[in-house]
Amino acid sequence: KPVWGTCAGMIMAGKSIEDNQAGVQPLGLIDIAVVRNGYGRQVFSFEENIEARLAGAQVPLTATFIRAPRVTALGPGVQVLAEYKDSPVLVESGRVMASSFHTELGEDTRLLAYFLGKCL
Repeated sequence: KPVWGTCAGMIMAGKSIEDNQAGVQPLGLIDIAVVRNGYGRQVFSFEENIEARLAGAQVPLTATFIRAPRVTALGPGVQVLAEYKDSPVLVESGRVMASSFHTELGEDTRLLAYFLGKCL
């Protein structure tokens, strides 16, 4: 089944969590390693304009990072759709997608439409 993990969902969908002091067991749905709060704690939340490669087209997106995870490793078969400062922030493998940022806080639905297109 298609799955899109956003922020904490990216952490849970991943294969491993670095510095996993809480002993959380991720689901291993996508072969990535992440570090929690990779872009800083709550007080360092920010918005950034990024470019995503969706269905062969470059799409500008506004990404809201709130205690966002940072991807530290990618397994084979994981495609990077968008980066922020040379780190993957939007990845997919098969019908699983994961993003470090929140898109639901804005009105842009292009990334949602892309994901829904994977579900059909």
